[in-house]
Amino acid sequence: LILQVHSGGGFVPVVWHLRELPLFSLYGDGRLITQGPQIAIYPPPALPALVERQVSEEGIQAILRAAREAGLHGADQRYEDLGVTDVPTTTFTVVTEGQTHQTAVYGLGELPEYGPVGDREARQKLVEFQSELLNLESWLPRGSVSSDRPYEFSRLQVFVVPASEGRGDVSGDDQLEPSRKAWPLPEPLSSFGEPMPNTPDIRCGTVEGADLNEVLEAAGQANVDTLWRSGGDVSLLAFRPLLPG
Repeated sequence: LILQVHSGGGFVPVVWHLRELPLFSLYGDGRLITQGPQIAIYPPPALPALVERQVSEEGIQAILRAAREAGLHGADQRYEDLGVTDVPTTTFTVVTEGQTHQTAVYGLGELPEYGPVGDREARQKLVEFQSELLNLESWLPRGSVSSDRPYEFSRLQVFVVPASEGRGDVSGDDQLEPSRKAWPLPEPLSSFGEPMPNTPDIRCGTVEGADLNEVLEAAGQANVDTLWRSGGDVSLLAFRPLLPG
């Protein structure tokens, strides 16, 4: 990993956090994985849309220079003072020469009315930098970024959330009747993966190989509110494709 931008947290249901994926992930071999266009239906599909592009060495160096100019170097930084609550935190991670630098910004895009002028200027630089990352073709050297294609992953993380805990927290609209599907693998969801350390009622596991193909086929016909039947139980599932590394 060279550069990653991730936004998450805030006052949302836990199952939303489980579905959070980085906005931007650039790797040393030039692979760039970002979130793709989201289909305009509600509830949205169960599987997230991720796309992959290739960035040339010239493009990589230009991105790293822009990261440095945005203040993403040196000691880790946190910008947390803001007069609002329950908003996400955006984390910028830069890895150069074996060193990892992280800058976390609570409420990126919001400028505090009070506090050090330097903090407000730093926030504004990071807002502009994130905007540049989401529109690389507008400023990178011509031909340094390929066209996008769907990101092909080999491992899928699956979170199992009890329906009694998650239903009503997912869409916020209890009037919508969720679709129902059968879990396609022989192992029941009640024993799938391992319990999460801080939330033991939620389980987490990974599927790959032939199992991945079966799960992808079923999940491709589901949405985020779909209830999954397995061994007499009903659960909500959150799917998260695993990125390189």
